[in-house]
Amino acid sequence: MWLPVLESRQLGDAPKRVLYWGVPVVLYRTDTGKVAALEDMCGHRGIPLSQGSVRDGKIRCNFHHFRFDENGFCVKIPEVYDVDHEFRRRCSVRSFHVREEVGLVWISVEDEPSAPFPVERDNLPNDPVVVTRTFDVGGDIRVWMDHFLDVPHCIWTHAESTYSGSPERPARLAHSSIGINHDCDYPVRRAIEMTFEIDDDSPTATYALPMRMLTIVSRLRRSLRRIRGKPNKSPRLKVRADLVTPLCQETRSRIGRTNIAMWTSINPLERGKNQFVCSIVADGHGKNFLERKILRNLMSDFIYQHLGIEDANMLAQANYVEGERFRATDFDRTIQSMRTMFTRYVEEKSHLYPKGSLIHDLHYLPESTS
Repeated sequence: MWLPVLESRQLGDAPKRVLYWGVPVVLYRTDTGKVAALEDMCGHRGIPLSQGSVRDGKIRCNFHHFRFDENGFCVKIPEVYDVDHEFRRRCSVRSFHVREEVGLVWISVEDEPSAPFPVERDNLPNDPVVVTRTFDVGGDIRVWMDHFLDVPHCIWTHAESTYSGSPERPARLAHSSIGINHDCDYPVRRAIEMTFEIDDDSPTATYALPMRMLTIVSRLRRSLRRIRGKPNKSPRLKVRADLVTPLCQETRSRIGRTNIAMWTSINPLERGKNQFVCSIVADGHGKNFLERKILRNLMSDFIYQHLGIEDANMLAQANYVEGERFRATDFDRTIQSMRTMFTRYVEEKSHLYPKGSLIHDLHYLPESTS
């Protein structure tokens, strides 16, 4: 599956070590600027290639100066070793499929069409404003996977980040549509669609300076409308969520006149430790420099507030429940479908993942529907 493991801006001239399902991978840029991804282990003696350097578009292990190309082939060994082509072939290392999109570096154990790429480039704006963020969160990766398509928690948990309100002034779920089921395959487009209404839309969010400024401006506008005798309309927020991989959700919404697309992906680093790698893309058409800067700050603060605080405060210490302890409501059929899909994925694709990958340790039991 495709999984973003790094922000593009974090990969410079030097190799960079990342984890893919807990497996060490080295990223580096070739002489053309293209990103390559190899297992982070020299095929000679197991030295991390991320401690090496890039020479002529190849990554070199600095311990014995063995060199590897972007396909993992060992292309050069110092003459002092006096070895033949067959020895070089045996020193080759595993490569991963890699792509750069929406400001992130994505890697996968399989390529298209068997693993459709999560980002549909044709749906991106021509003049995008892109914000990326990375941060660590604790907790059981299965709990985090379940939360992606959990519809009701948006009403209370994300009242501040999504509706500029508070859990004591929740939005009303006016409409919901569930498009995911047990028989779906990744990516699941329109897995859920939701429309929220807020009866009292006077904003109270204070989680960051740009948001506090926006709150003040919004309150002033509402006051002016009341003074002029104009009614304040209750806002409606429409959200579409796609489950593009088991660990990545694409969300689309519209805030004011701006279309927003967001990719939120969680990468398991080790048991109980995970990393969010996220990107938000907004349509920047017609926006000046100051408007773009404010928009970037708002989006960056939103990502961390939404996932790193509101979700993490609840989920980092949450217990994973399954079997008879899982009390499923009608809304929870999204979670049941996700678990069934992932179980099927592991059965069909786990052999593609390296030994030691955390994907081999995840198992689900049948859920209770009572």
